[in-house]
Amino acid sequence: MKKIILISFFVLFNSLLYGQELSLKTCFEDSQGNKDSLILGYDVLGTDTIDTIFNEQNIFNIPWNNTFEVRAGEAATSLNNLYLTSPPTIHTKKQIIFKDCNFYHLIKIAIKCKHFPLVIKWDKSVFGIDSCYYSSFITSGTGWYGDWLDGVMAFINPVNQFYRDSLIITGIGYPASTVNYIQNGDTIIQLNLSFGKEMPSTRINEEKFENAIEMYPNPTDNLIQISFKNNSFKIYQIKIFDMLGKLKYNQLTKNKNDSKIDINTSNFSNGLYNIIISCDNVVYSNKLIINK
Repeated sequence: MKKIILISFFVLFNSLLYGQELSLKTCFEDSQGNKDSLILGYDVLGTDTIDTIFNEQNIFNIPWNNTFEVRAGEAATSLNNLYLTSPPTIHTKKQIIFKDCNFYHLIKIAIKCKHFPLVIKWDKSVFGIDSCYYSSFITSGTGWYGDWLDGVMAFINPVNQFYRDSLIITGIGYPASTVNYIQNGDTIIQLNLSFGKEMPSTRINEEKFENAIEMYPNPTDNLIQISFKNNSFKIYQIKIFDMLGKLKYNQLTKNKNDSKIDINTSNFSNGLYNIIISCDNVVYSNKLIINK
């Protein structure tokens, strides 16, 4: 018992002495030059709410700045791969959560902004090769597959192949900021940030689609054809991204039984692309090579 107490005291003392394990400064700026920032991170002693050992304070009942302000809310692990869309119940300028490296362990970010676009940047220097935050990201989407459908997102670790150096929110509502709510007469937009070890594997989904979707030719020059062998799909969406995360193609179809779709890639530059096909909440992903 004494040994356990001693170890616990050592861990607590070490955390107080050296600070949290990861501390990320995230900066926000609107089109009028108004700025604000948050400190977000993780530690083995962190929790999903207020941690006094990290000097976190709940400012939920303090009125918002009239023009521009950013606050962090609580964190939680999402259910069924969906993001956190309910309004936060706490507000703080610093949120250090428990270190579990879970892609779906998400910190809520609440933003009051009147002048768009809103540009979000982060201190990339804190990242390295630690796999615990390889796939850390920030998003306005409402579900993992929904990232590609209804929101904007950016992987924030420069080591990640899909890294982007900023995230831009162009307004309130689809698709710039899909989650928003009213608090005391103020319109608040909400984002989520995760310190994730790795993206969820799509292996199960790929196996499900193995005999249902074909894409050819690949590599291609000016045209690819998507062939759907399963006519039971009611809704599907096709998106193509370049390796910088820029959307190059987007098509949403509802209640249509097309067995084949031709996509013109003549305006694409040579290189590697990611193609995401979502059908009835199931996601198929693949690499697309353009070689003219």
